[in-house]
Amino acid sequence: MPLEPRVFEDSKFYGKPIAITFTSKNCDQCETAFQEISNDQDIKKRFIVVKVRADDDLPYFVRLTRGILPSVSVIDHEGNLLSLIESSNPGFVKEKLMLTYERLDKLVKVDYSFVPSPKDFELIESLDVVNQILAGVPGDFRAYQFITWLSSVDKEYQAVRKVFRPADKFSESLVKGVNVPLEGYSSEWGIAIDLGLSKDYDELLSYVEDDGKVRRGKEAYNSGLLIDQAYVGNGLLTAYQATGVEKYLEVANKVFRWTVENLSHEMGFRDVRPQDPVTSRVVIEALMNSEFAVFAARLWLLTGSEEALKASDKAIRASAHRRDVPVLSRLGIAKLKLDYGYLARSCSSLQCETARNLECEYKFRGTCYSSLSEIEDKIRAF
Repeated sequence: MPLEPRVFEDSKFYGKPIAITFTSKNCDQCETAFQEISNDQDIKKRFIVVKVRADDDLPYFVRLTRGILPSVSVIDHEGNLLSLIESSNPGFVKEKLMLTYERLDKLVKVDYSFVPSPKDFELIESLDVVNQILAGVPGDFRAYQFITWLSSVDKEYQAVRKVFRPADKFSESLVKGVNVPLEGYSSEWGIAIDLGLSKDYDELLSYVEDDGKVRRGKEAYNSGLLIDQAYVGNGLLTAYQATGVEKYLEVANKVFRWTVENLSHEMGFRDVRPQDPVTSRVVIEALMNSEFAVFAARLWLLTGSEEALKASDKAIRASAHRRDVPVLSRLGIAKLKLDYGYLARSCSSLQCETARNLECEYKFRGTCYSSLSEIEDKIRAF
């Protein structure tokens, strides 16, 4: 966890609020702001100033900011959000911090818990991804996968693929065929392997602890984040399909098991286990849940696990309130696999999962078929 218990204890004992400066690897302005703020004597007298890495400590960044860097968040010893300052100007930040301190007794304490009501979701709803892509909204790698699948089943959607604008380095790699530099986070390795951009499968295993908990990075102290569990789980399933090595499937099952046992909530899946006053606030984050829904749906197809089926449906319902491209794409992929997914000894369709040891050519809803056309007939019947 990013803040030691002592930070909250000192905040309570000395009556000082905690000023969290968010930084990242590529934000020089953030580091400059932190140095100026932490060395200012007037600020140090009134605040406990700490630095938190946004990319390492994602649960803090999700809860206490709007996703903007540089940001300084002020909280009390109970984890309540008192103020949020977004600026690259250290002088402005210090001015706002002093104003925050003067108004401490009048500030409204913000509870940033987020637990949306579950909603039903149908595959057809994910077609709004098409409208958004045509309107110029960039898409990530899951959106590109979904649009590519649509293009394969209906040629009319090929025009959408032609105007697709990559939103991240992985979607850019899929569109342009460029290499992807990996920064050492487990999620990135999971994505790269899942997309076939890397075959270093054992590297992925090095991020998974014996109980199935995934470390965010080899040197990062954070572990067990829902998004990392999901991406690494998907990467492990792809490694299993590519090699036939059972160990990858066994570890994927461990990753799934740890996630269900530690992050499950009645309304979905938490982004992280409660560890301190900040992470104790429940957040059911849509992108993380929708990616986990993809992982659980694939695991269900490959193993027939009813628990994975239920987990995927639960994660879908937990994230169905969001209608942006990344979430809708993942919901579409997960729903496609749950409703119309099938197994084959070898396949490349998003609708299909490869099962090398399958006892027949194709398998749909527990029944074997000798040709894909037979499955297509059954799907049309549904």
